[in-house]
Amino acid sequence: MRSLRIHHVRLDPDEVHLGATTEERWAWELEDGAASAVNATDLVWVTITRPPPGRASAETIGLFPGRGSPEREAALAAIPALLEAAWRVLDGGWDAGRAHDELYGLVLEP
Repeated sequence: MRSLRIHHVRLDPDEVHLGATTEERWAWELEDGAASAVNATDLVWVTITRPPPGRASAETIGLFPGRGSPEREAALAAIPALLEAAWRVLDGGWDAGRAHDELYGLVLEP
């Protein structure tokens, strides 16, 4: 099974968004001269809302690979680790800089 790597880290006032791509797509971006692999296709992503006090957070999961795609199994397997990483950001009160430093490039093992 392919490993995925976090390459998309975005913190907005109302949400935390993390996306992951394959090692292969990550390398293609860097080989093409990109400063980072942020432009690689998100194969799986999670968004957790930051609700007002007293309200529950909502977790949204997105999946790009279609059924039968060789990348789908890896994307599905990465969801728990990707959600856990997003919750670390929220629970720890991380700012965008810390989230990027801690998570960008992190390999997600199923």
